[in-house]
Amino acid sequence: MKSKDAVIVILSLLALALVAKPQVEQWLGDELRKEGAMETLAQGQGVHALSGDPVERDLLDTIMKAGLAAYSVRQKRPCSLLVTQERQKIDQLGKVLGSDEAILLQNAAAIIVVTALPKRGAGGENGSWPLDCAASTQAMVYAAAAQKLGASVIPLWPDQELVGSVSELFELPAMATPFSLLAVGGLLQKDQIREDLDLGRIHWNIW
Repeated sequence: MKSKDAVIVILSLLALALVAKPQVEQWLGDELRKEGAMETLAQGQGVHALSGDPVERDLLDTIMKAGLAAYSVRQKRPCSLLVTQERQKIDQLGKVLGSDEAILLQNAAAIIVVTALPKRGAGGENGSWPLDCAASTQAMVYAAAAQKLGASVIPLWPDQELVGSVSELFELPAMATPFSLLAVGGLLQKDQIREDLDLGRIHWNIW
């Protein structure tokens, strides 16, 4: 499966809950039947050792388009993305986050900050904007996997100290809240498809 095809599959799956059945059929077509879709989903685990190799901007654009197209409650879409490839800024971020994250960021080619304008989300500041941000974050992890890249997720919200420090570093406006970070880069080795899924967590009809 080509990377573009895999991204289409992933975005289609994330959109199922919000799109009417005829639109789903039109969007998906034969994509779900193409070999490789499940492999891409299984590889998108979000925990990777990064190689330090550069990542082309068009690949980052594809990943971020996935984040913008992700599930959003009532289609309010409060999420925005901030991306940097500046080495100095990434190193400063590592100092803000701590030693473990700093080690990871040493080999990151780019950082994507998932932010929200909470007042724009369904229910406002105390509403569902964290769900929207989580969906956006996960969509980008899958999209990175489809591009044969790694994307490690670093949570920020609701740790107000981290939220404040990252907001200051990236000069975010007061109405924006950083939710998570994605460290994106090349993979040191090819992902292995997970085979340790606990199928006992699937329940039919009753628990």
